Amino acid sequence: MNQLIDWIGRQSNQMGLLVGLLGLPISFLGRDYNLGRELADPLPVVLGVSQAVRGGFLYLNWRGIVWHLAFIVFLLVLLVGIIRLRLPKTRWAELDYRAAAQVAVVLNVGLVALLEIDAFVVALWYSMAGLVSVLLTRLLAGSVAKVMSR
Repeated sequence: MNQLIDWIGRQSNQMGLLVGLLGLPISFLGRDYNLGRELADPLPVVLGVSQAVRGGFLYLNWRGIVWHLAFIVFLLVLLVGIIRLRLPKTRWAELDYRAAAQVAVVLNVGLVALLEIDAFVVALWYSMAGLVSVLLTRLLAGSVAKVMSR
């Protein structure tokens, strides 16, 4: 229990939870743009790979992939913006942007996955897709923070 309290007590994790909670309604309101899926739904990214392998890039659903990646970038920009507005410049380097972004994306992707999973195979697909989303988030978090710090 003390480890959970320590984890929540870290400021980067608090920022990630705040941005994740702010991103949830935006994700669900964007359902019309992503063909009936929430913006935080990572499944189009993994399904896009299987579509590209089977039918080539001609039949690839770019729309779902782009909307999900745009939502991840939106969460990252929102996170860095909130950190820059809320904390003084001397404390920016102390925060772990990757951990905060990871918390925000896991919260959004996890909630969508909990709502959509109805079979074991679907759970496997969502776990693969969620892992890809979290890895992309970790890769992009440092770059977005560097670009926004200019």
